[in-house]
Amino acid sequence: MIKVFEYLYLGLYRLLLKTTDNDIAEYSAMFALTGCSTIDIFELLLPLRKSFPVYASVKAILITIFILIGLINYFYFVHNGKYLKLVEEHKNTDPKKLRTMDRVAIAFCVLSFASPFLYGIIKAYLS
Repeated sequence: MIKVFEYLYLGLYRLLLKTTDNDIAEYSAMFALTGCSTIDIFELLLPLRKSFPVYASVKAILITIFILIGLINYFYFVHNGKYLKLVEEHKNTDPKKLRTMDRVAIAFCVLSFASPFLYGIIKAYLS
């Protein structure tokens, strides 16, 4: 499972190196991966909301999940330059595979941000 997140992080990192300033690409990729993962986890928890009484604010839960995932991603990818090791690992990778990595990372982000809308459409359709 960790390899999947490394794959997504590296795809986002490489994409951000091409499109934005190089000095903050590692943080931008970390925040993008954190945001997408938070949305995905929150979407998985939505159907359970009616099963369990919620005593905390939904916003507080969402912010807590975002902070926890952000800290995990920071210490795994950015702290001590782990992202540089990932870049070095994939330095000799075939350019076709690298383009596929970029496309998969983009698809992951697009689907993550589209999932609340898809959930709403499916929920309305099934009701």
